[in-house]
Order: sequence, then structure tokens, then C-alpha cells
Amino acid sequence: MKLRVAVGAALLAIGIALAALGIAQRGMPWGFRGHAAALAEATHNVELVPSLARAGRDGLDDAMLPKARGTFLDVGDSVRVGIHSEARLLLPGGALVIGDGTRVVLTAKGARLEQGAVDVVVTAGAAPFVLELAAPKAEMTLRAATGDGGFRIISDGKHEARVAVRAGSVDAASGADAQTVTAGKVLRLGADKALSVEEPATSLALTASCAERRVTIQAPAATQLFVDGVLYYPEGGQVRAATVPEHPERTHVFGRDVVGNVAPVAEIACVVAPPIDQLMPNGAPAPPAPRSPTTRSPAPRLPAPKPP
Repeated sequence: MKLRVAVGAALLAIGIALAALGIAQRGMPWGFRGHAAALAEATHNVELVPSLARAGRDGLDDAMLPKARGTFLDVGDSVRVGIHSEARLLLPGGALVIGDGTRVVLTAKGARLEQGAVDVVVTAGAAPFVLELAAPKAEMTLRAATGDGGFRIISDGKHEARVAVRAGSVDAASGADAQTVTAGKVLRLGADKALSVEEPATSLALTASCAERRVTIQAPAATQLFVDGVLYYPEGGQVRAATVPEHPERTHVFGRDVVGNVAPVAEIACVVAPPIDQLMPNGAPAPPAPRSPTTRSPAPRLPAPKPP
């Protein structure tokens, strides 16, 4: 009896291992069975949050789904990815990679991007992937062409978004405006909700300075900027952030745009003003106090010797 149980347990373990291997190599071998996506990989800080309907239906007291490879996600479930983290999802018609500081909600036709960066692959012959932007509000229909479609999207979640079309095409609508963008171009969505087409940038150049423990960075819109490990997006082409208490005299800046251009990590030195008690009334630094000359006390006069 014990031998039979042990053999059964061993066969079950082998079956689970083979299923996981199949997921890693070929996707979900048994199909999605009505689910919107399946988790292929979660790196570092990733949260899979079920919808309220699913949490109530499945009795999920902790309100989180397991980050195990092969976990199914349904319409309404969301994925939250922290800094320096990533989640990879398999879709019935492609794949979705969710990057640093990104929040995504799965929908019936694709996903809604609340903020952050995602890469989308649409398999040739599959239904289009519809990406909704929460803010600035827009809808993007991502289509494959003769081969798989490839797209990268960055949205600051407020004013600006960019879509790099690597392969395939995008039909975009924002308010009364609409645009179709083909491979090799970048779709721009601005704060005025206007859509336009841009050539992809060939490099990413940042201008940064630091004074009084605050760093100022000039960068293109919809660029991800990491300042001492914290993620920012430019507003009006600029980011201002405080340096961290651990090293207030310097800051480290890294940038990445929608095309994939990278501004390598740069260390920016901070100019620190002298303390307030060392400033003159006009705000200029006070000159150093003159050093007084060293004086020596006269040697004590000894009493004259008495005559013998």
C-alpha cells in the first residue's frame, strides 16, 4: 500500500514538472479555457490581484493570486509590478511583458494600462490586442501583419504616452482624433489628447544638475527616469527630485525611452550652499575671517641681583 502511494505521488510530481516545462517552452499546452492570460514568469516584486468578483467567487481571503508559473488570470484581474521587476504573461493570441512600476488590468479584448511600460506581441493571424490608456484616455488597437506584431508602450499615467511600432500597425483613437501608425514609427499622445506620428529617436540624451539637495533633469516626455532607484516621468519636459539622505551630496540618474534607448547611469554632484550663519546680508558667502597675528607675551623680568 505504501509503495503504491509513493509511486502515485512520484507520478503526480513528474506530471506537474512536465506541465511546467511545457508552459515554459510552448505556452499553455491545454489551452486557456476561457481565461484571459496565464503567468509565464514573475521577477522580484510582482502582485497578481484578482477582481472583486473573482475574489468573492473563489473565496480568496488574502486577495492575491499565487505567483506560480501557469497561474491563470481572468478579465478584471490586475498585475502590479514594482521597480526593477517584471511579469511575463502568455495570451491566447500573443504575449504581454509588464515592466518597472507598471499597473495593468486585463480586459475582454486586451488590457488597460494605468501607468508604466508594456511590451505586446500579437501573433500573426490572432485577433487584435486592444490596449486602453487610463490617462491620457485613449484606445489603441494593435494588429499583426504578415508576421507577429511587436509594440512597446510607455504612459506616464497623466499627460503623455508613446507607442513604438516594431512590427504590425496601430489604430489609435483619442477623443475626436484618430491615427494609424505602421512599423518603424512612434505614435505620440500628448496632454492635449492630440495624436501624431514621430520618427523613432536614435539616442536618449538627458541634462541633469543638482543644487541644494535637489536634482533637476531635462528629458523628453514619456521617458522613464530612475533617480536613486525611484521612478519618475517628466512633466513639461522636466523632473525635480530630492536626493536621498544616505548621500545628499550626489545623485544617480538613469533613463530609458519607448524605443529602448538608454541613458547610462550618471552620477551628478550636488552644489551645497554654505550654512546660513556664513552668509552676508546680500546672500553672498562671507569671506573668511582674518587670522590675527600671533603675539608672544614678553619674557618676565627677573629681579636684579643683590650686591654682595
